[in-house]
Amino acid sequence: MLSSDLPSAEIASLNELGVKELVKSLVERGCELNFAEVHSKQFAANLLVIDSAMPKLIAALLISYYSGLGTTLTDLIPVISNADPLSIGADANKVYTHKIKTFLAGVVLGMTPSKPWNGNDDATGGYTVVKPNGEIVCFNAYNRGAFRDYLLNSTRMETGSTTRYKFGKIFYNDGKLCLDLNFQVRFI
Repeated sequence: MLSSDLPSAEIASLNELGVKELVKSLVERGCELNFAEVHSKQFAANLLVIDSAMPKLIAALLISYYSGLGTTLTDLIPVISNADPLSIGADANKVYTHKIKTFLAGVVLGMTPSKPWNGNDDATGGYTVVKPNGEIVCFNAYNRGAFRDYLLNSTRMETGSTTRYKFGKIFYNDGKLCLDLNFQVRFI
């Protein structure tokens, strides 16, 4: 949700921009982007299984990413820690790092945005990752910390197709200005 009123002609002009340019332009104009809701009810429910604050944390990641403040999750964690959207305080960096690692592990081990998830991992015993260069990295189930570190250090955010996923345009919803953003994370 946008905290600023924009004239219709300005909205039309802004909607001609790419999503990153649009968000940067809104921020430069002093518009405040506030989290309203996760568009997919199923994804919202799955995020709540991980942590009740996860939807708001993902929103902070999205705004930081689309504002051009970083692409890798390791770049974005200090940005959101500085903004501290959950009002954590002095331990923000540690807490946000933990929450994002927990999210990434959930995604890799079975959580998808479109199917109900109960928090259980689909993998037991260990995890095998094949890097783009063909290198194989194996993690024992008892070394979950190293696995979570690997996930954090090996992922980045990405902009999906705005036409395919229908996002990245300013619109009115119940008389309020809104902007849908899409969340995609990929291996580096």
